[in-house]
Amino acid sequence: MLLRQPTCGGRSRASSASGAGNAKAGRLHRCRRLHAGTRLGRPISITLLPNGINELPEQEQQLLANLSAAALGDMLHLKNSATHQKQSGTLSVALRILGARFSKEVTLGDLINLLRRRIRS
Repeated sequence: MLLRQPTCGGRSRASSASGAGNAKAGRLHRCRRLHAGTRLGRPISITLLPNGINELPEQEQQLLANLSAAALGDMLHLKNSATHQKQSGTLSVALRILGARFSKEVTLGDLINLLRRRIRS
């Protein structure tokens, strides 16, 4: 019996149940890889702020926005240069705005949409 085992290299690898298979007999298949910002890939789903952040006291909202911005800055490899500190501050302010607006969790997509709208206007 011939089984098809998809790989993310763009081809299916053929193998038999007994272990002897023809690797060249693979056929093309689509593999949805992570391609952020393109139609080809899956969207990134990262929660930046939890549900109900707008119900917390203002100081706690700001603390969570700052912590989330710092974590996101670490993922983006932002350092201590003036430019990176400015970018981190922008992330913090944007997260604070989103946290005050929504009672639902704030995701990376929400942050991207807010920043895109602000840049265009």
